[in-house]
Amino acid sequence: MSQAPVTNPKIVTLQLLKYSFCEDFVNKRMPFRDQHLLHIGTACKNGVAKAGGASGDPITDGLIIFAGSKDDVQNFVDNDPYYLNGLVTQYSIEDWYVVSGYEIFE
Repeated sequence: MSQAPVTNPKIVTLQLLKYSFCEDFVNKRMPFRDQHLLHIGTACKNGVAKAGGASGDPITDGLIIFAGSKDDVQNFVDNDPYYLNGLVTQYSIEDWYVVSGYEIFE
């Protein structure tokens, strides 16, 4: 028995903040890490950010998922200790259209 295709799936639009980090990020971040974690923790408690983390071995990039507007994300970047202290070499803010598994972000 086959199922009918979903013609109008629910689409949830979130924001992706992608960071590229400087060389030797793991060591250079130490003076700012607690402040950064407090900053992202506050954004999560306020419901603006949903999840975040780093990738690479050694760490080269970061990704944070936001439920807020692009202005909310830009405000986060502008006040992030990693960005303010030159650890972020590039960043982008992109729409993310979630069609499956969006429940974990609600």
